Amino acid sequence: MMVQYIDHTGSVIVLTNEATAHILTRHREMAGEMHKIASVLLEPDRVLPDSRFAGTYRYYRAFDSMAMGRKFICVVVKKLPNEAFVKTAFLTGRIR
Repeated sequence: MMVQYIDHTGSVIVLTNEATAHILTRHREMAGEMHKIASVLLEPDRVLPDSRFAGTYRYYRAFDSMAMGRKFICVVVKKLPNEAFVKTAFLTGRIR
């Protein structure tokens, strides 16, 4: 089941089944945090362009209530002219 989110600019961001499977397989720490993707996209603390991949952005938001203390959730989004989609999401201790 594909999920659609709205980001802080009003853009529609799609989370596909494939991206969900990737996140839950490769970033298992996100298993209990997937519901936070919506708030990361809608109210990010910071959004940075990815220096390695054109049209790709990293949305960061800090959370203090996580089991491992204060962490950021980073949601990586690819933006094309007519669509945008989540590539991955993971926990990190810092903004890069």
